[in-house]
Amino acid sequence: MTTGAVSAASSFLGAILWGEHQQVWDLLSPTGREHVLEAGGRHGLDPSQAQRLRLGTSPLEERDSFLTGLVHGLRVDFASVPLGADGRLVLSSSRSSKMLGASTGCIRW
Repeated sequence: MTTGAVSAASSFLGAILWGEHQQVWDLLSPTGREHVLEAGGRHGLDPSQAQRLRLGTSPLEERDSFLTGLVHGLRVDFASVPLGADGRLVLSSSRSSKMLGASTGCIRW
């Protein structure tokens, strides 16, 4: 991974850790956002709400509620990601790159 990718992954995990739901959304690429919305659809997300989120036209409360749920889910998913003593992301292989979505372009970097 390049320095930019490592920095983006660290920013992404930091935003999850601190509950910065808007930053998490902002760090996702359009492809990453689409993956999130598709997964949401498979778990009951209303298609109209998904479209509003996709277009950036959802009301603030609706967006915040969705993004708060997203961050909660990501916290569960990333609970096993190794962090160093300083709280920074520890990357050691190409496996980490795939795990963080860098290989699929899901995180902006």
